[in-house]
Amino acid sequence: MTVKVSAATNSPTNTANLTMYALDKFGNRLAGLSDSYVTPAYDSKGNLANITNYAKANPGLLSFSASMNAKVYALELVIASASSKTLLAEISVSYSYNSAQNQALAFANYVNGEGGQDAYGHCDVILLNLVDEFNRLSVDARSYFENASEGPIALAKARLSYLSSWVNQQQTMGRPTFFKKEQTHEPLFLLLLIGLTSLSLCVVYRKKMY
Repeated sequence: MTVKVSAATNSPTNTANLTMYALDKFGNRLAGLSDSYVTPAYDSKGNLANITNYAKANPGLLSFSASMNAKVYALELVIASASSKTLLAEISVSYSYNSAQNQALAFANYVNGEGGQDAYGHCDVILLNLVDEFNRLSVDARSYFENASEGPIALAKARLSYLSSWVNQQQTMGRPTFFKKEQTHEPLFLLLLIGLTSLSLCVVYRKKMY
């Protein structure tokens, strides 16, 4: 995943250290998933439009390494500077899926890990969340998941099947269909650091003064 940040410090001599962290669902920083760069300095006599254009013309690119187990829920951006003000003009996120196999495996790890935890008392909510995650996978990743029968994917399938059966027994809602090959899905925004990422993207912007 690559994050392009357009920022500039309104000073001809001062710069700022800009760092971005990937966060889990509790707002905690994920180990090893961060990157930083130094913002460019700009003549403090410039107006807002000039500083903005300068920042956009000199963006910083921050990259996150792939992970088969870490799901990113938000990004935290920290700008550490001296007394000079730093303008954050623009931020954008781009990503590309890894192989369908890795994406399917990441989803299986999510089902077997945090995604399938704490189901007692609200299995229906957990199940619907997992169905939503499954629907967000690429077509090739869903196909790989449907056809695989070993390892973490087999375990994830068993967990999904159990949850489906339990919810079907306890409530009147019909049993969701996970693996029907004729089923079609609309592509949805998905952002995991391996290709799975279902990230409700939120950027937390902080400026640290010292």
